[in-house]
Amino acid sequence: MAAMAADGTVEWGDDGRPRLFDRVLNDPEPTGAGPNYPALVAAAVAVVLLVAAEFQPWVTLTGSEDSVREIRGGARPEIYLAELASSAWQLLPYYVGWMGMLGLVGLALTLGPARRRPVLGAGVGWAVGLFMVVLSFGRQLSLMRFGDNPLIGTSLGAGLWFAGGAVLLALAALLLTAWRPDVPWPSRKGGRAPRPDPVEDDGPPDLTVTPLS
Repeated sequence: MAAMAADGTVEWGDDGRPRLFDRVLNDPEPTGAGPNYPALVAAAVAVVLLVAAEFQPWVTLTGSEDSVREIRGGARPEIYLAELASSAWQLLPYYVGWMGMLGLVGLALTLGPARRRPVLGAGVGWAVGLFMVVLSFGRQLSLMRFGDNPLIGTSLGAGLWFAGGAVLLALAALLLTAWRPDVPWPSRKGGRAPRPDPVEDDGPPDLTVTPLS
């Protein structure tokens, strides 16, 4: 932001408002620390695994091909997440849990160190709850039975493992937002860490010309 000084010179400086780009990179008040790459990478990989879990089977029927074909109506033995519930409401805890988890990770990436602590506490509890939802899915799938047919078994698919890994990576991204070894932690009294003194500028060089006698 430009400002006109009393002597008519134009001075350029920061207007004190943090930029959106700085907030996304976990540097709401520029300190020269740079982006929090570990947290950003962990969050990005968690999203990739979450998307991959939608396209991978969560359980596969094993046993006689004729028996599997009879139970599945000629369809493939792999069962995906969308096929596991008789209605969309049964998957609501999973998707709502993920929306909340990703929201908390994004919020932690934009907050300063002092205001990030409540988000970290809520995020850890939320991640544990979401992991329990995925774990309960795996437990139900491992106990899935199809009538009295002993020839049909189940095998957990890659989708379940991708979902579980995504939860752990999202939790890691949340915790990594607090790991900034190059930025001092705020004082216990709630104030901000002292910022380095700015470099003093002695002004423009003296270009006085002495006339020749």
